Amino acid sequence: MSCNIASSGEINLEQKCSAESEITLCNSFPGYDKLTYVSSPHRICEQFKNVHNLLYNRTLPGRTPNTLSNKDCSFLNHWLNVKLRSDNLNAPISVKEFYDSFMTMDKKTISSSLCQGKFYNIESYHFENIGTLYNLYNSLQTLNTITEDSSSGMSSGSCYQYSKECYQKYREGIINCHRGCDDFYNVLKKFKNKYEEISVALYTQFDHCKSTDIIPLTDYDDVLSEYKTEKIKRFNSIVTIPILVPIFNCHF
Repeated sequence: MSCNIASSGEINLEQKCSAESEITLCNSFPGYDKLTYVSSPHRICEQFKNVHNLLYNRTLPGRTPNTLSNKDCSFLNHWLNVKLRSDNLNAPISVKEFYDSFMTMDKKTISSSLCQGKFYNIESYHFENIGTLYNLYNSLQTLNTITEDSSSGMSSGSCYQYSKECYQKYREGIINCHRGCDDFYNVLKKFKNKYEEISVALYTQFDHCKSTDIIPLTDYDDVLSEYKTEKIKRFNSIVTIPILVPIFNCHF
């Protein structure tokens, strides 16, 4: 059975294109006894082999065939982390151990030197930050759809609604980031720039979207400063209530 790669270069990760020999090989994967927390380890093995081979065998302009770039290895590492954690974000996984076991099993078809030393556990907070970015770009895509389809029937209220959704998720992402935030904030800057670009297109090209419908995204420093101010105000209001009660009783 052959595997096809989309013209855009994107890979259908769930594409089932394993030959019978590959399935049999994955059924005897030596690392299964250490993957008791994974529901379908043999399926992950099959998918990993497929994705690896798709990357390894694809032909693109300027690309050396039968090799893996650093980006390919990073992608495979991230993909494997996601699959092994799918049932439990804090599962005691060892991505390197899985990869080493896989290489021991399948030396015939995969060169171990191509991604050697590039498989490791990604911290759970990294996945949380990626989840935030995924949600942000989903919301942004909705806004972008309006710019691409003038007959979408979107109203001024819809522009505000989706803009507000982007704003809230952006703000929550900054506030809830606890580790790896420097890199995360740098990525958010790119999102902010893209949001501003789409926002300008919305209220300059479409009558149903006005500039007042688009909520601007502030820099992360300003978001954190505003959030701290809000926390102080809430704290002061909570402390003030028990103080006022005895004063109130004294006067009445």
